[in-house]
Amino acid sequence: MRGKRRLVAIVVAACAVSAPTANAGLCDLIGTCSPPPGPALGPDGALPADTPLQPLPAPVAGAPLFDRVHGHLPLGLTERGYDGSTNGFGYAATAAQEAAFVRGIDGTMMRVPVSWAHGEPDAPVSGVHGYRWPRDDLYRGLVEHGMRPILTLTTAPRWALASTTGCTRVCAQPPGAGHAADFAAFAAAVARRYPLAAAIEIWNEPNNRSGSVQGPRPDEYAALLARAYDAIKAQRPAMRVLAGALGAYGSIPSQPTTVRDMRLGDYLQAMLAGGAAAHMDGLSFHPYPHSVAPSPDNGFARVFGVVDDVLAANGESAVRRVPTEFGISTDEAGQVDRSTALQALWAELNARDDVDAAIFHADVNNIDHDHYGWLSVVQNRTTFHPYRVWCDFARILAGQTSCPATIRPPR
Repeated sequence: MRGKRRLVAIVVAACAVSAPTANAGLCDLIGTCSPPPGPALGPDGALPADTPLQPLPAPVAGAPLFDRVHGHLPLGLTERGYDGSTNGFGYAATAAQEAAFVRGIDGTMMRVPVSWAHGEPDAPVSGVHGYRWPRDDLYRGLVEHGMRPILTLTTAPRWALASTTGCTRVCAQPPGAGHAADFAAFAAAVARRYPLAAAIEIWNEPNNRSGSVQGPRPDEYAALLARAYDAIKAQRPAMRVLAGALGAYGSIPSQPTTVRDMRLGDYLQAMLAGGAAAHMDGLSFHPYPHSVAPSPDNGFARVFGVVDDVLAANGESAVRRVPTEFGISTDEAGQVDRSTALQALWAELNARDDVDAAIFHADVNNIDHDHYGWLSVVQNRTTFHPYRVWCDFARILAGQTSCPATIRPPR
């Protein structure tokens, strides 16, 4: 044992006095190296980016959150393929390519998950938070190509959970009530660092087991939202805050509220009873149609119906609506029918005066269980195959005259 201690001491000393590049791997192995310094930030704490984009002006109550683009709603895709993505679904596309996917359909936004668990794996010490920023390159790459991310804050670190029941390494569970202030601090840090974002979205589908593995707790979510909203606005008063990101569960009668899943309308009602309307600039939700049938005979219409009815019953019809995730899988329809159905839903959204953006799921197919992509990967970070839906939206909105078998956007 004494010999082993001496060996460790020698190795630690070697890391301290030798060239950092030569011994970085060894120091990382035994946990003695300090993390590399992050990029220099602007005087206001913003991550620098070479872009003409400016922070959005402050939202006005009752007015659209985002300007229309070439006469249509702002649209975008959810991120699934970014090279180096910490959500485990990455290694397919660079940030520049992600931006090209969206720009090709005349889009201006991308929904990007930001994991609190990855950003703050260790608890604060004496109230001092230490953050990691694995989304810096994606954020910078998007805004430098004219795209604004919607940053969706998800996954609590284990130290912030009231219980780890049902959790794996990264847990899709909001933090315990005792750590709401820590989450708010992280949300504020995200807002300070990424001022060119279109919005910050608080959690993902907290009303079902996908976003709350230990069961939905709308009262706690409303309190968490209030803390995060106030913290974000203290740093960036103009930053839009989207609340809910509610899943479609319960939009049909055969889906009852249970200990693991809460009906969309029940959860939204509880959120509003907890004061959520005063702590959001818009309500986000996921109106998956699960059908190519036209409205009202699809999940899309049913979700909007539930949302509209609950907001009206609470005197909150003026709340701005932002569907931040929806689509049709190739398991549900062929490429032509999928494209036709999504075009019809897009037309419905464009005709509404209370919807401010539309984020389709997803950019690329690159994992076994998710077949919603608008493109597929032929060769990572090089070649992609656009599906019919991408080509049709590119034609309708961006003037694309042909549908190539492959595209090779610059890295």
